[in-house]
Amino acid sequence: MTRIIRTGIFATLKSRDGLWNTQRVLEEAGIGWARETDIWIFEKDGIRIAFVSIDYGAYQRQREVIRKDLQKMRENGEINATVFLIHEGREYLGIHQSRQEQYGEYAVEQAGAELVVMHQAHVMQGIRILDNRSIFYSLGNFVYGGDSVVRKGKDCDSLYTMAVQARLYFTEGGAYKGQQIVLYPAYSSGTDPKNNYRPRRLKPEEAEAVMAAVQADTDFELPGIQRDENGLAYVLMDFLAEETAESAAADGGPEAASPRPDRRSR
Repeated sequence: MTRIIRTGIFATLKSRDGLWNTQRVLEEAGIGWARETDIWIFEKDGIRIAFVSIDYGAYQRQREVIRKDLQKMRENGEINATVFLIHEGREYLGIHQSRQEQYGEYAVEQAGAELVVMHQAHVMQGIRILDNRSIFYSLGNFVYGGDSVVRKGKDCDSLYTMAVQARLYFTEGGAYKGQQIVLYPAYSSGTDPKNNYRPRRLKPEEAEAVMAAVQADTDFELPGIQRDENGLAYVLMDFLAEETAESAAADGGPEAASPRPDRRSR
């Protein structure tokens, strides 16, 4: 596990101690974390993926530092891809806002992200494909203890959520070759309207409403819902290829995505 760490946390002493304790517990459990300019690098089979986590404050204060750090790491061959996690979006609004678009464009076009996942809205929002990279504006509440009941409204439903399985493909030389996404529609609670913090996957007929909420905020047509061997719903997104000389010349394409995660693909 590799990390770039800088000092300078703007917080009260109490919240700072809580933050550091959380980071310590995660590290002791072998769980990686990222925060602002603290970039976590996941490594497997020689492929190194940088994880960046920012919010409004980090975007305003640190975006150039983060961009330059990632650029330097790519130039030095230290990373093969980047995933951005962004805390942004108006709470319980089923439509993304312009600032989310701005942050997504920054992550992909300036910071070189291959995948962007946002969270703050607490409800499902849409998907954008930018330069053959996936941007998820919100995945809803998967396991969330902030509300004891499921919130429902005209334009949103906090019961709706989904998990995303992202497969990133690379050439033998480590160049990014493309990605394929599998969506798993779910409910955030198994005891609606109470929230028991136990999300469950859905059957296709249940998943229709979840995917309709995503489609309402997405400007391209999403693929249809499929059924796996257990009768549960999933959506296989189109393969997004990286059009570079090295990736175009690479032999072979991605294998068909599994309809459910396993130990090798989750």
